[in-house]
Amino acid sequence: MIYTRVSDPTQIENNSLETQELSCKKAAESQGYSVVKIFREEGVSAKFIHTRPKIRELLDFCARKSNRISAVFVYKFDRFSRNMEEGLAAISFLAKYDVSVLSVMEKTDESAMGKAMRNIMMTLGQLDNELKGERVRENMQAAFRKGLWPFKVPVGYKRKYNTKEQNKGIPPLPHPDLAPIITKMFQDAATGIYGKSQLPK
Repeated sequence: MIYTRVSDPTQIENNSLETQELSCKKAAESQGYSVVKIFREEGVSAKFIHTRPKIRELLDFCARKSNRISAVFVYKFDRFSRNMEEGLAAISFLAKYDVSVLSVMEKTDESAMGKAMRNIMMTLGQLDNELKGERVRENMQAAFRKGLWPFKVPVGYKRKYNTKEQNKGIPPLPHPDLAPIITKMFQDAATGIYGKSQLPK
């Protein structure tokens, strides 16, 4: 079986998924495996298992002994998971059904050193994710300090222009219909009289 993933939706249109799939097919065939199913995760982060429908399908599929799956091929371990804790938990879950996760580009095995190398690969994937997150936050904070708006539009506001390019850095405007409603909700909440369920009414 094969699992491929890209986190950026723009990569779906290029060769990233196809390259992963082709490499996994060649590796599986060279090792004597038959590919019975391919799971493609398109434009989804590898940080959490519960936000990835295809990998949840894969785990369910492997858990059915009637499917007789013995290996899942991935291009690299960071395609499988960029969260070491969740990635290892998924690998441990699959191991209960005698299913191995094999990386095409990173040669590991079930020896102590092989497992350690797999863990290192997953740790590096998580580290890269977290460093990117820090850089994004720093860049957004720097832009905000310059008077630019790098965030999503809050509920009750709208973009000034129709295109993303025109709106770049421009603070959103109060929505003529929603802003008064949101304002009243905050005012009611400030009184301490109303609960969360009562505020929208």
